[in-house]
Amino acid sequence: MFLFLMLFSIVLIVVMLVFVLRSGIRESDKFLDPIQQLINGVQDIAKGNFDRRLEVPSENEIGKLAQAVNTMADELKTYMNNLQQETAERERISTELNVATSIQQSMLPHEFDFDRTDFEIYATMSAAKEVGGDFYDFYFVDNKHLIITIADVSGKGVPAALFMSRSKTMLQNFALSMKDPDDLAAVMSLSNRQLCYNNEEMLFVTVFMGMLNLETGEFIYANGGHNPPLVRHENKFEFMDVGKSCMLGIDEDAPFGQKKIKLAPGDIIFLYTDGVTEAMNESGELFGENYLHEVLNGEDKSESLETLLENLRKAIKNHAGNAEQSDDITMLALKFNGGGN
Repeated sequence: MFLFLMLFSIVLIVVMLVFVLRSGIRESDKFLDPIQQLINGVQDIAKGNFDRRLEVPSENEIGKLAQAVNTMADELKTYMNNLQQETAERERISTELNVATSIQQSMLPHEFDFDRTDFEIYATMSAAKEVGGDFYDFYFVDNKHLIITIADVSGKGVPAALFMSRSKTMLQNFALSMKDPDDLAAVMSLSNRQLCYNNEEMLFVTVFMGMLNLETGEFIYANGGHNPPLVRHENKFEFMDVGKSCMLGIDEDAPFGQKKIKLAPGDIIFLYTDGVTEAMNESGELFGENYLHEVLNGEDKSESLETLLENLRKAIKNHAGNAEQSDDITMLALKFNGGGN
């Protein structure tokens, strides 16, 4: 009897265990299936299928989690669409700026070989942004008069570049239409009045303009609030006397005068914008006029104008170190050789 009861108990326990296990498996399937659906759905969304929606008919935490994942997918889809539009817009702007840079560069003269022996000229312009407000220019009024110009528009970027284009065009047009080839002051005055007109953005431009008589070496110049150039005479650079003057675009009645000096064969005129003297290093120290004067006088007197500007550009870069370029850097050098063309 005892043995029978014992066997019956064992069989009962086994049956109960089987029942419990089968019930556990059924319950675990009910719990694990939603989790597996959740995992599969998240994997699809992670691959970029933001239209995937989780259908988990559950009111517990798993069901709430599935709803949160669906909301996240909607927000991700909106974010990615916005990001694509912003990226496309940035690419469009970048393309347009590249075109603007190319157009601006094409406005500056890049041909420095005139097949003449009476003068040499070279210039460079490095913008701090895609487009800048600095410009240089040089052209003949007639066979013996060469005009050089350097200018710096206030501000940077597209507004400065547009004002630069306007300023360059006006200065050249008035210069080429001069009745008296020595009247640079009138060119500055007329250009200033036009630049003041409809100047709602209150932009202005500093300008230095000079004209060299290639037969006599006479150099007539007018200044509009620009940095004083340097002239190398008897193998030594010194700052030129430009006097006090107003920038163009501020006061339409501002007076402009002109001065003149006499260049000897071998003399050099060096023009620059304040991006040179105001180049700053990581400690906030400026390149400055004194160091510019020192560097120029330390250069080999027999080197070409291109080498002269390149060495000065290297000196500016060495001074700045890892500091970011904060302003356009523009330079122009003109050497008078004399002796006709």
